[in-house]
Amino acid sequence: MAKNQNAIGLDIGSSSIKLIQVKRSNKGLSLENFAMSELAPEAIYEGGIHDQEAVINTIKGLIENLQLKTKAVSLSIGGHSVIVKKITLPAMSDEELAESINWEADHYIPYDLVDVYLDYQILQTRADQGQMDVMLVAAKREVVDQYVSVVREAGLKPVTVDTDCFAVQNAFEVNYSLPDDQLICLIHVGAENLNINVISYGVNTFTRDLQLGGDTYTREIQKQMGTSYQEAEAYKLGGSGASGSQIVPQDVQRILVMISEQIASEINRSLEFHLATSGESRFEKIYLSGGTVRLSTLADEIAKKTNTPVELLDPFHTVDIDPNVFNVQYLKETKSYAPVAFGLSLRHKNDKEQDLIRINLLPITEADRIEDGRNFFLIIFMLLIIVSGGFYTLQGRTNEELQTKVRVHQSLNVKQRSLKEKQNRSKALEQELKDLKGEVDRKTEVIDDLTQNQISPAGFLNELSYLLSPPRDDTERENFTQKGWRWNWDTGSLWFSEIREDKREVRLKGYGRTIDDVGELLKRLQTSKYVVKADLKVTENEMKGFENGRRAQFVRFEMLLRVIYGTSDLKKLFQDSNEPLPTEND
Repeated sequence: MAKNQNAIGLDIGSSSIKLIQVKRSNKGLSLENFAMSELAPEAIYEGGIHDQEAVINTIKGLIENLQLKTKAVSLSIGGHSVIVKKITLPAMSDEELAESINWEADHYIPYDLVDVYLDYQILQTRADQGQMDVMLVAAKREVVDQYVSVVREAGLKPVTVDTDCFAVQNAFEVNYSLPDDQLICLIHVGAENLNINVISYGVNTFTRDLQLGGDTYTREIQKQMGTSYQEAEAYKLGGSGASGSQIVPQDVQRILVMISEQIASEINRSLEFHLATSGESRFEKIYLSGGTVRLSTLADEIAKKTNTPVELLDPFHTVDIDPNVFNVQYLKETKSYAPVAFGLSLRHKNDKEQDLIRINLLPITEADRIEDGRNFFLIIFMLLIIVSGGFYTLQGRTNEELQTKVRVHQSLNVKQRSLKEKQNRSKALEQELKDLKGEVDRKTEVIDDLTQNQISPAGFLNELSYLLSPPRDDTERENFTQKGWRWNWDTGSLWFSEIREDKREVRLKGYGRTIDDVGELLKRLQTSKYVVKADLKVTENEMKGFENGRRAQFVRFEMLLRVIYGTSDLKKLFQDSNEPLPTEND
């Protein structure tokens, strides 16, 4: 794959596979290839590939029909296997962020980090506030590995693994550009899932996936009408079905409107939640994409429920299309299926420096392995040339050359003695450099301590706020349960009267309604990444205030916490305990 040459965009959906290839020039983007092919029902179900052979054969068929020469592809995944979180961190350099991202991700990702692939992108830096917004994306390894394996089996070479949500955003950005003065929403409705992507003044602020889509219509028609899946799908798309005209169109239309109302209501709840938590007043426009939006009832119901203008996203809006090569009418009819594949077709191996969202959940790309292999064989080839040249030179030496060698040997003896003296001086310089490096490391550690003392206490207070917050969604509820927390604990039954920190020791004083409330707080503190040790120093019952006209009894408590704020604290902790510092292999 040539440097900066776009990869093929391959959207492996649960009902069909879409393939797009574009060409970039000084004039803009032009369409090179577009094709799509349906998959058998449940070949892909709930985000997992259940019939790998069917998927592989479908991809191979697309490649053969188009006679593609390029093998590098970008693919994407979506649904519940992908987690997207917008997080706010103290402003730091790219190198510092790369070193600390796993530490931060462990707080937001409800899975063990060894079970996911992770990537991130800086959205914006607010220098005046000393903060930065980062988009954190994680996907289950088993799902990514499954999709990558299928693509390789089909004879292609993955270079990026994106997410459906951000592929659609990239397709939107190159066709419409992100408005920096509006609040908009991109909604992509697939067969099994729909994803919501809110963009506020050019910056991602909220994403959510819902397990609703085209199959929701099909299965409801199948259930109410007693038809096969294929017949229900035909009715949904406006056909007459396989069993004749026994089902009147009004019945199908009634079901389509009913499901559209349900989906529109779920979308409206998500958008109202964002408005309530962000302080925004309204959305300027909603852009819809995905095969399901071909149903006019869906766009109408979303516009009605949200009271917001709705427009169908056109991935070919600014793309040059040759009418002598492509059926323009076919592209108009199928363009709603294309945004994910089109967004993926904008990607290439070396695209991290571009302005678009550039998430890649593939840790080592196939292109890297090919390039490394080529470099290896090039080195071997050059070594063979050098060895062969040396052999023939030795074979063709004359007596005169041998005499010259004696003179050269004598000269080398002189140079060798000079070199030995230089080596001795080099060793002295090496020791001096080693001492200097030690001094720099000590000063760096002092600077790290100063930085942690400025930033990390605020981070601990944020952590304390999180520990006293109820779960915001099902994912956090599952995370709480895995940690052994009571997810339905009433956090209002406990409050603090004093929080004091001195030299990494935090003293907490407060009251709880019961001893169980105090115990729940202690349990949560003991699982915090900041807390090394948590001791309950004092607990006693105390009559305080009135409740229902009677003197209320509360549990007064005092806790002493030993906390750490970063790697230097961790080093000191192990030095004090005379234990070896863990390594990455540990």
